[in-house]
Amino acid sequence: MKRTIKFLQLLLIGVIIIGCSNTKKTTSTTPREVPKPKETTNTATNKPVEDKEEIKDESTTPNYKPLIFNVKLNISPTRPNWVLFENGTYMLFKNPLGAAVLVPEAEKRLNDLIKKFPSTSQMIVAKSNLAKGWTVTLGTSGIYNYVAPEELANQPTDQQIKEKAATNVKRDQRLKNSIHVNQKK
Repeated sequence: MKRTIKFLQLLLIGVIIIGCSNTKKTTSTTPREVPKPKETTNTATNKPVEDKEEIKDESTTPNYKPLIFNVKLNISPTRPNWVLFENGTYMLFKNPLGAAVLVPEAEKRLNDLIKKFPSTSQMIVAKSNLAKGWTVTLGTSGIYNYVAPEELANQPTDQQIKEKAATNVKRDQRLKNSIHVNQKK
């Protein structure tokens, strides 16, 4: 009987020790306060502005990598300064200029082209040896357009390629969305 009592006492002490070690210790009796985020205001309306993280849907973002790659294949490495627009229009620059200068200068060239847009008879189509599509030179303007094979039906004529290039350039004139600035490193 004494053994049973001693065993139960030891068991009770063990349970108490284990139970005490599993409880959380608190250093303060007051609840923890969560800091409030800084409130910013819109200076124009003087109303609070909420911080919203912009989420971009990548499925709707155009993939310009193939276009950039194919245009790079068409340009000589000795001409490292050029600007490419989203519809394949690009232009080369002789002198190295910063991106802050190249893009406005390229947009200016596009605007100047509106006044003297070449006819399709002045355009020259060249099939690239390296890229899959065609490069169309727009007369003597120094402006080029890359036409990918996916943009046209199988085995298009030179006239169809020129018309597609003219459409692409006119879109780029209107939108002026440069997607790549290449500069000498």
